[in-house]
Amino acid sequence: MKPMNNMRKLGKISLGLAFAVGIIGSASAQMQAVNSAEYSLFSNSLDELISAKEQIDKAAVNPKTAQLPKMFVIKSMVYSRLYENRNQEVLKPYSAKAGYTSGDAMLQFINSAAPKKADLIEMGKGEMGKTFIAVLNESGELWESKDFNTIGNYYQLLLPLYDNLDTATISLLRNNKIERSFIVDRLVYCALNNKDKNAGMQVIQGLVAKGNTSPSLIEALSNNYLLNGDTVTAEKTVSLQAMEGVVS
Repeated sequence: MKPMNNMRKLGKISLGLAFAVGIIGSASAQMQAVNSAEYSLFSNSLDELISAKEQIDKAAVNPKTAQLPKMFVIKSMVYSRLYENRNQEVLKPYSAKAGYTSGDAMLQFINSAAPKKADLIEMGKGEMGKTFIAVLNESGELWESKDFNTIGNYYQLLLPLYDNLDTATISLLRNNKIERSFIVDRLVYCALNNKDKNAGMQVIQGLVAKGNTSPSLIEALSNNYLLNGDTVTAEKTVSLQAMEGVVS
């Protein structure tokens, strides 16, 4: 009888191992699209870039991979490359809003509370500047449309991306007269010219609530109070910011 008991024990162990292997295999299969996209991305081929987009788009809608930090980083990288190569005829069908999509993916990576390995964090940091430039340049292509709601969405992406840039990239941008205040002022301009005035004012109030300050921002907020007949709050807003050295 003892051999039979041993067989039963071995059977349980074998089943346990099979179950564990099944879990590992399933997780590996779910990561395949992300890894395939990464592999295709680094091949430096336009056809492979299309393949990378197809793979990462699959991963982005798969519940098993949609919220993985690595998925966000690879997606950001794929779409920034699509933006950079948007004038290539073969990529034109795939590059619409590529800059914005890249920035949105990177912001989701920044905000993700999921565990991130050190090498993935470094990869994200290394891509931040490229992503920022893609979003900034794509937003510039939209100014003639005067669709300030859409353009404003770009600047709402640019602000947190800027806050995560390394000092070398910030210095490079500063040399091109692009600083944080530039982004805030552009966002305020878009908010003021938004056809949905309530939505525009919510953007301005949100900027103030997060501690952003600039002459154009304070003026916009003060003028809104004046338009609503609240002269006391308008005066307090300007006076308070003047004390802080924002309004001269």
